[in-house]
Amino acid sequence: MRRRRLTTSRPSTSDRRFAGQFVVITMLPLLLLAYLAVEAATTASEQQARARIRASADVSATYVDEQLRGIERLAEATARRSTFIAALGADPPATYDEAEINRQLTELVDANVGVNSFSLFDPAGTLRASRPPDDSLIGLDFSFRDYFRGVRETGSTYVSEAYVSRPDGEHVVAVATPVRALNGRPLAVLIVQIDVEETQEFVEQFAAAQGVSLMVTDQRGAPVAAEGGVPDDLTPRADDPRVARALRGEEGVMETGDVLSAYRPISDLGWTISASIPARTAYREATQAQAIIIVCATVLALALLGALYALLRRLHRYEVRLREQVTAVEESNERLADSNRKLQVSNNALDTFSHTLAHDLRNPLTVIGGFAHTLRATAEDSDERVASLATHIEDSAARMERLIAEVLELATLVRVAPERTEVDPQQVAQEAATDIEGLELELVALPKRISANRTVLYRSFKNLLENAAAYGHRPGEPAHVRISADETDAHWCFYIDDDGPGITDSDKRRIFSPFQRGSEAAGRVGTGLGLAIVAASAESHGGGVHVADAPGGGARFVLELGKQHTDPASGPEPETVAELSTV
Repeated sequence: MRRRRLTTSRPSTSDRRFAGQFVVITMLPLLLLAYLAVEAATTASEQQARARIRASADVSATYVDEQLRGIERLAEATARRSTFIAALGADPPATYDEAEINRQLTELVDANVGVNSFSLFDPAGTLRASRPPDDSLIGLDFSFRDYFRGVRETGSTYVSEAYVSRPDGEHVVAVATPVRALNGRPLAVLIVQIDVEETQEFVEQFAAAQGVSLMVTDQRGAPVAAEGGVPDDLTPRADDPRVARALRGEEGVMETGDVLSAYRPISDLGWTISASIPARTAYREATQAQAIIIVCATVLALALLGALYALLRRLHRYEVRLREQVTAVEESNERLADSNRKLQVSNNALDTFSHTLAHDLRNPLTVIGGFAHTLRATAEDSDERVASLATHIEDSAARMERLIAEVLELATLVRVAPERTEVDPQQVAQEAATDIEGLELELVALPKRISANRTVLYRSFKNLLENAAAYGHRPGEPAHVRISADETDAHWCFYIDDDGPGITDSDKRRIFSPFQRGSEAAGRVGTGLGLAIVAASAESHGGGVHVADAPGGGARFVLELGKQHTDPASGPEPETVAELSTV
């Protein structure tokens, strides 16, 4: 019979409404997730930048402190030498053995690289000996110097402010320590003078390696070492907020203008150190993370929109085809056989539609899962909220993938009868129980061989055992499941008994329908298709499934499989069976 030709038309109002709802439901969470991810990445990168600049200040402070502590230990060890104390005499200064003192000081200068000079002052502040020698300074009063006053006021080793030495004009620091007799009476003050060149070299090398700027100051806030060199006049930087805070004993991180800085005092020396880096450089990783997230979100949005467009076009084409078929059926007066033939053609078209639609849904699901995995890998070390959202997206995509696979399997079982072979039910049951947690399986008198489709029997056992492991046990105990069997002239009957609370009469009438779950399943994750697939599998084998009360309490699922082969002409094509086995 000639069919009426249908002209193509624009998508219907319902299609446009569906498209709008899809965009709103999909895009709003995506935009929110992208915004939260950008905020989390920015916060984490800023925290990392502050931690790095603080670590730079801490490492530098430790180095400078250890450098000066080493000089302190050298000065104190020299001051405690018995031969050195003996050379000073009991009643200074009249009995100073200047020859012995100069000899020992010369040995110390020669043995310690990086030390400018050793000097000895009497308790009044008069210079008595110096190595390398400078006769023009012997006998002069240096009691006004910071290092001499520091020892006299504290009575212990003291690190001086930075000053310009005579006559070479170098920037130096003095470490002064008292020399005492055995009875504790002060005999002299020993001064170890070092230049700041080594500290300056460290500052320049560390700054070059770490990409930061360092500045070390003394007690007055005058620079001792700084990137680019120290000013000749040693002007204090007390007006610098970083130096001022560190001089007060504070430490922290601050951002002034476009510079990120960390500051802190150096132990109990009274010195300070500050590390700085341009804010743009410090937050470069945050900018890069923002760009990556925006690109990922854009690509994901385009993928979803593309999938939506393809889905709408395909739905519209199938809508036209279905209308054409309905019109042909309504106008047709063919005999019942011809109607059945046309119905078979329609079923084949629906089969193609369901597989194609599932394929189109899986493509965007794969994209969603992939980008969610990338997003979680990018942000899991920086923010747990973003990683949790990404994990939720991945879990939802995986659950939808499983739902699509089970819908296809159910559709296939409803339309075609699977091919049968000789299988061992006991081996299939044992394989189905593998990897099911919380399950104790007991197999009793199962037949050695039956004629069935192995994949369908495996899936039936698997779904029933998973159902028992989830619901068929007492709280806190593993599920004990017993599988037994018997036969009639027409069927093999398998009994799956558990020791759980059983199933209510209202649930028994509906749990084998698609997307129907028992009342005890509230709050549990599942597709609602497991028992429906078992029912379809049993029917495809000329049998059925029902649930009753187990003899010892709990639930008994009765799986019946017909012994007779179905008509081979109605069986599935080899490709259909192969596809079903991979679901």
